[in-house]
Amino acid sequence: MLSRMRKQGLLWIAELVLLTLLFTTPQLGCRGKAPPTGGDEAGAEDGAASDVTSSGASTETNVNTGEGPSVAAGETGQSLYARHCAACHGENGDGQGIAAAYLYPKPRDFRMGRFRLVSTVNRTPSRGDLLSVLRRGMPGSSMPPWYHLPDRELNLLVDEVQRLHQQGVRDQYVRVLVEEEELSQEEIQEADVQEEIRDYVQQRTAPGETTHRHWRS
Repeated sequence: MLSRMRKQGLLWIAELVLLTLLFTTPQLGCRGKAPPTGGDEAGAEDGAASDVTSSGASTETNVNTGEGPSVAAGETGQSLYARHCAACHGENGDGQGIAAAYLYPKPRDFRMGRFRLVSTVNRTPSRGDLLSVLRRGMPGSSMPPWYHLPDRELNLLVDEVQRLHQQGVRDQYVRVLVEEEELSQEEIQEADVQEEIRDYVQQRTAPGETTHRHWRS
C-alpha cells in the first residue's frame, strides 16, 4: 500500500511539473497576458471585422503595431501556431496536444470544425470570430488572450486555423471516398474527383451569414 501511495505521489508531482512548464514557457503557447478592460476590449471587438478585406486578406501593412514584438523574418502561420497553439490544440489541430490530457474543458478540435463562439448561421466561424477569440481568450478555460500579439501575427494564426479546418474536412471526405465509395488513390487524384473534393471543402468551411446573436455557446 505504501509503495502504491509513493508511486501515485510521484505521478502527481510529475504532472504538476509538466503543467507548470506548459503554462509558463512561451514556446509552448500556454502563456497569456491579462485581458484589456473597458474601452480597449470593446475596441478589439469592433476592430475585428476591419482587419480583413472582403477577399479575406489582411489590411494590416505594418509588421509591428506597437502592441507586441515585430513578426520575425520568414515567420509563418504554421510556425506561430506551433509556438503558441500546438501544445494544447495539437500539431494538426485535432485538439490532442501534449497538454490536452490535463486540461478541462478540452481544447477545440479545429479539424472537425468544433468551434464554440461563432456568429454565423452554419456554425462556421468568420475571420472576425476567430480574431475575437484570439484577442479575448476563452473565459473559463485555459485559453489565454493573445491581444498583445501584433495584428499581422493574429491574422496569420487565423489563416492557419482555417487551413487546419479545411484539411480536416478534406481528409474526412477522402476517407469516405476510399472506404464507402471504394475509390483507389489513383482515382482520387483524377481532376474531376479533385474538383469534387474542393467543392465539398469550400461548402463545408465557408462561413455563413451572420446572425443577430453573437458568441453563442
